[in-house]
Amino acid sequence: MKTATELRHEYMQIREQMRELVTRAKAEGRDLSGEENAQFMRMHTDQEALEQAIQARSIIAGMETENRASGFIADPQPSKIDYRKAFDSYVRRGEKYLDQATLAALQAGEQRGTSTITTETTGAIYGGYVVPTELSPEFIMALKQYGGMYQASRIVRTAGAGLWNQPYVDDTSTAALLTAEASATTTQDFSISRIQLNAYTYRSKIVVSREWLQDEAVNAASEINTMLATRLGRAINAHFTTGDGSSKPTGILATSGGAPTGKTTASATAITATEILDLVHSVDPAYRTGPNVAFMMNDSTLAAVKKLTLGSSDSTPLWVPSMRDGEPATIWGFPYVINQSMESIATGKKTIAFGDWNYYVIREVLNPIFVRTDELFLDNFSVGFYGFSRYDAKLIPVGAIKLLVQA
Repeated sequence: MKTATELRHEYMQIREQMRELVTRAKAEGRDLSGEENAQFMRMHTDQEALEQAIQARSIIAGMETENRASGFIADPQPSKIDYRKAFDSYVRRGEKYLDQATLAALQAGEQRGTSTITTETTGAIYGGYVVPTELSPEFIMALKQYGGMYQASRIVRTAGAGLWNQPYVDDTSTAALLTAEASATTTQDFSISRIQLNAYTYRSKIVVSREWLQDEAVNAASEINTMLATRLGRAINAHFTTGDGSSKPTGILATSGGAPTGKTTASATAITATEILDLVHSVDPAYRTGPNVAFMMNDSTLAAVKKLTLGSSDSTPLWVPSMRDGEPATIWGFPYVINQSMESIATGKKTIAFGDWNYYVIREVLNPIFVRTDELFLDNFSVGFYGFSRYDAKLIPVGAIKLLVQA
């Protein structure tokens, strides 16, 4: 396996080749030819693959650092180890074939969550077990990898599933008063507002053969956990991006409740460097600092941005690659998040979002739940697994995130 340093070296080599293509065409006063554009896109694809590999190694290194700092190595608590083993037995064999000791371990582990979940549509209750602590990082990593919104936004986990209020204050337009000596001070009131978040149930089903489950070489619980998380990640990301808030989350691009327009481009089919800069400055400076400030766009839009330079007399790329581990690539000095549910460049589309993603709040209820069913797929000698997770999300309406909209 290549190290992060080796991957980054390949990444920089491709970056220079991409830059040479754009610089040569610009020097000759022309756009990229069809062959050059195809070559650029191939390098862009290779570069994105390398970037994901580097990011994965950084996440793993970060988790190992956190584990060492907290003294956590494997899982020294017997109850958690027992729960993980019991959960694996539940996945492979089903609840009715477990002995009393294994069932007791599963039930003891339910202190971290709940063993049932109620759907909004039918009210039916399904038995199941929460994902073990050891598998939670894998679940979260899959959600982030296949959902840019989950990666960028603020995640709030609640123990209950009732209507939940998130208060906020927008005091950016208020300043202190200059007063004369011994004069009265004018009261400057502020108001506390709130957004209300529900708990919508997302579910996914996977059917696997009993032979596959019986194969000891297969880490069945981990594989199924990742597959369910990947599917949930795609579904919730789509709604966090474009959802209209009607029995679903309110997406960042929603007409009502979504982010406002910060800049409209001059062209319906192109973006310029100055338009992206105007988008940045459409956001109040109070929301342009902090660890959660970033651009968001889909991969095709990112490819277009990578071709931009700072100006007609400056061939420096607008996009600057990461130079060191832990430092993200940037656009106008800000990191970016790829979200494939964002709209592509076309007439009237909302193509880039920018701002402080701490103000887009995702509510996650409890832990993800697994349910195994044996009888339904018995004809095919297979077993079904259902994954349930509950979410809602909304943007706090203070102008912290704004959109670039095509003409």
